[in-house]
Amino acid sequence: MPKLTTCETIQCQHIALSNSVWKPLRGPVYDSPLAVCDYRTVKKEDMVPTDIIFPDYLGETYSFWPNAEHRFYYVDGQEAHEAWMVKCFDSATHANPDVAQCMCTLFLKRRRRDANASSRTLYILSLY
Repeated sequence: MPKLTTCETIQCQHIALSNSVWKPLRGPVYDSPLAVCDYRTVKKEDMVPTDIIFPDYLGETYSFWPNAEHRFYYVDGQEAHEAWMVKCFDSATHANPDVAQCMCTLFLKRRRRDANASSRTLYILSLY
């Protein structure tokens, strides 16, 4: 387990953390489950800064180059009462490179179809 640090230890005034919660509204989900990449398998050169442009907002996120070393995990047959909590951004990365800055996610396209293949999902973003 990584050693936790305090704000005084990493000498910063503000820590920004953004998480999201994703869950299906109906389950089980077999056709296109959300997959989350193990951040330890992502290299810096895999991360591509990408602008987010809206009329009243300009931001940045990361896109990811495919890499055979990436390791993805997903819940097979995820039910409506099961949820993922995913880190979107963590400013602590600037002081500690062992902290995951963000998470690479994708929806797996699978050939297996079922009655709930058109499952709808709920996505919530939270900022701290």
